[in-house]
Amino acid sequence: MSWSAGKIGTIIQKPAPAIGLSAPPIGCVLDLSGLPGGGNKIYDRSPYGNIGTIIGATWVRLPSGLWALSFDGSDDYIYVPDHSSLDMATVITLELWIQPKGDYGSGTNAGIIAKPSSGGPWWIYITRSTGVINAKIRESDTNEQVLNSTKVVSTDTWYFVCLVANGSTAKLYINTTEEGTVNYDGTLLTNVNSVQVGRQSTAYCELIIGEVRIYNRALSALEIQNHFNREKHLFGVW
Repeated sequence: MSWSAGKIGTIIQKPAPAIGLSAPPIGCVLDLSGLPGGGNKIYDRSPYGNIGTIIGATWVRLPSGLWALSFDGSDDYIYVPDHSSLDMATVITLELWIQPKGDYGSGTNAGIIAKPSSGGPWWIYITRSTGVINAKIRESDTNEQVLNSTKVVSTDTWYFVCLVANGSTAKLYINTTEEGTVNYDGTLLTNVNSVQVGRQSTAYCELIIGEVRIYNRALSALEIQNHFNREKHLFGVW
């Protein structure tokens, strides 16, 4: 009996996965993560191909090797054109890592991520006067719910931020701790506007952002904990 080369005494090692590039989770409709896309583009790893255009923001490489984007709080943002996959009418999860800088940005509420219009269906922001992360969801043009947090963020510190709306309750998590909760009527305002990262309307945020994801379902508290544990070492959080 003969053996072909490599059958005995050879260890075949698979290539290591790229940093920050695990498979997109179930229900992910936007996944801006991992590596520079080249030029002014950041590529979406979800099945929907929602490519973002980088306006002004610059790539930075973290000590872990992960790439993220730095926003100057003046005129930098990412623009993702509207697509039906981004128009959730009842449930949604927003998830990203942020490191605030300077005085947080411009305007009263410096926008971290939003789908703006006149109010917009959802957004996460830093209230600049207090340094607190808050969020809002809108059920209609005249009805919005505010998720007021008491979490004061420090500059040059990484935070894992999630907004989850499950069809009846919206919750804001920071580093897996539930910081704000509101009830809503089960609907979310939809519009044809772009998703914008790093600003809400004309209010820009000064920060570094990494691993931006949007889901068409409500993540559970356990899933949020798992995502935090899976990625925290990439951002120097232990």
